[in-house]
Formats: sequence, C-alpha cells, structure tokens
Amino acid sequence: MMPKIEFVYSFQYADRFRQMPITKEYLSKRGEKYPTPKKIRSFIKRIKKIWTREGQKVLREISKISRLKWKEKEIKCYIIWIGRALSSPLTIKVTNSPNELIDTLTRKLIHQIQSQNYEKFKNWLEYIADEYKEEKFRTQNHILLHALHKKICLSLYNKRRLKNLIKSGSIPNYKNKKTSEEIIKKFWM
Repeated sequence: MMPKIEFVYSFQYADRFRQMPITKEYLSKRGEKYPTPKKIRSFIKRIKKIWTREGQKVLREISKISRLKWKEKEIKCYIIWIGRALSSPLTIKVTNSPNELIDTLTRKLIHQIQSQNYEKFKNWLEYIADEYKEEKFRTQNHILLHALHKKICLSLYNKRRLKNLIKSGSIPNYKNKKTSEEIIKKFWM
C-alpha cells in the first residue's frame, strides 16, 4: 500500500512560522510580507501537479530500497512559506524548484517510513549510536536517510542530480568509509 500525500494549508499552523522573530526579520530585510493564504494555496496546486507525476514512483522506491512498508494510508503535508521542512508533522516550505521540492519531500518521507517502522529502526539507532559515537545525534540520525536518498536519487534520476544535492549540502558528503549499499545492508543485519 502506498500512502496518499495530502497537501494542506493550515492558517493556524502557518501562522506559527509567520510569527517567528527570525521570519519577521528575514522578510523585513527583503522588504517582503508573508504571502496571503490564496498565494500559498496556488502553490499547493502546483505541488499537486508535480507530485502526481513523481509521487508514486518516489513512494515505491523509498519502500523498495529501504525494504520498509508504509503503514499509514494518508499523510498530510503542511505547506508553509518560510521555515524549516519537518518530517513530523510533515511540513514543506514553498520553493520554485520542482527538483528541490521532490528531494526535500523524499527526505522527509524517508523519516516518515522510518518512524512508521520504529521497531526495526530503533535497533539501527542503537547500532549507530555505538558505531558513530563521535558524531552528533543529528548526524547519526541522518546516516541511513542520506544513504537511502542517494540510492533513490540514482535509481529515479541521475548522477548529476545527486552531485547537485551533495553540492547544495542536502546530502552531506560524509567522511564515511562505508558506501550507501554497505550502510543499507548493515541496517538489515
């Protein structure tokens, strides 16, 4: 079963991001205002078109490469204008780049499938905490995610897109001697 991703705008939720001092400062420096709900809803229409083309293959590939099953039938994805993308609640910010949107959503959905399969994932967290004890928790928490994202990117897209993700920092170039394949294989041991 592949979940349905429902893109939603919640005024109350978006307002929390809009009211953050860092958001106000950012907009003030740029001489901008937080957009109207109408503008954000028009972005959601664009997202739906992009996701209609890409979504099922991304969801299928996440499940296939991670060997984890989707447990939820529907996942709400909240859309905000400015702020940090989150995996729970799934939150994506507006972007003009369809590739950036898909890549960000892919990473957040990898987090989602990991949390939906917590029993398997908690063993991995114990291993990674020991194996990579010198790394920060945030790094430890993303080693498998980035290995999966690399494989998904190469499977669905191409090396150039992967290089762009690494260059942008979306997929860090860890000083890790293990390949993505080795990391994913270790996850299943």
